[in-house]
Amino acid sequence: RVIAFKSAGCGGGGRMPKLNHTFGSSLLFEGYNRTFNLFFPGTYDGEEGLPLVVGIHGWGGTSLEDACDSGLTAVAMDTQNFATVHLQGMQDYPSGNPSNWGAWHFNGSNSNGGVSCEVNAKGGGPKYCYDSNTNCTACDWTDGVDDVAFVDALLDSLEDEYCIDTSRVYVSGQSNGGMMTYQLGASLSHRLAAIAPISGSMHWQHAVAPLNPIPVLAVTGVLDGTVPGNGTDDGKTTDGTWWYYSMDKLAELWSQGQQCDSISAFYPTSFDGIDDLWCKSVCSNIDHVLCSWSGAHNYFTGVAGEYIYECTPEILDETNYRNGQLVW
Repeated sequence: RVIAFKSAGCGGGGRMPKLNHTFGSSLLFEGYNRTFNLFFPGTYDGEEGLPLVVGIHGWGGTSLEDACDSGLTAVAMDTQNFATVHLQGMQDYPSGNPSNWGAWHFNGSNSNGGVSCEVNAKGGGPKYCYDSNTNCTACDWTDGVDDVAFVDALLDSLEDEYCIDTSRVYVSGQSNGGMMTYQLGASLSHRLAAIAPISGSMHWQHAVAPLNPIPVLAVTGVLDGTVPGNGTDDGKTTDGTWWYYSMDKLAELWSQGQQCDSISAFYPTSFDGIDDLWCKSVCSNIDHVLCSWSGAHNYFTGVAGEYIYECTPEILDETNYRNGQLVW
């Protein structure tokens, strides 16, 4: 029997949420009202700590869309054995776009030395300048808030307010959310149990490795032209403007922090062969797993551009549900 590490919110110290329903909440952090959507299964009793999966949407997305698109809330509803929290990125891009382009600030998404984009391909000047990014330069494309500190503070708040198993807190995100997932894995490796970045990487010359070993399940589509998984011999990959590390190169750069022996082998899953899914472990002493499949820049078995915009916990979308199953 797995022993849960109970948070401060266990045993009458926390509040009782509405069960089997997605509900919104917020946290005031550094002057910004940061919002998120929570889901607790009917098995939640406030006494036994539940695992928590943190969902991170992609660029321009919302927390509620991602609750459905990732399949994580659907799987939590179906299995009744973990809670989810889907976070909303900053939406302070002053373009008039209806979504205001919700974004996540990770190392290299705003220029701080090193190379992250081909400036000439962008016309040589700033293009995506968020209000919170007060020193916007040509390669910048996200907000300027310390999103790692926000997630760290949010986990503190949730663990105080609800009964969470602090030894089983996970993060998964797609695209910009996948990049943020890598960043959180590196920066918060001391408190996360594992991460699952989907269609994400870290910017070239901006990789940050974890200080503590942390299991990784990274999934990318072979047709992904936005954040391509396969790079050149030096591990550089590009969409024609921004530069990223390939999956293999990033795993190599993480190997020291992972205390990885770099022994590669086939890694079996219950979805092997579905849409050509194939996974390999790049370490024998820790689960650092890289998976590829026949899709593009989207969740596993999801169709590019096919998203659910009105989400309820009762929705079990079969395509994206498989992504939730694979991650969980």
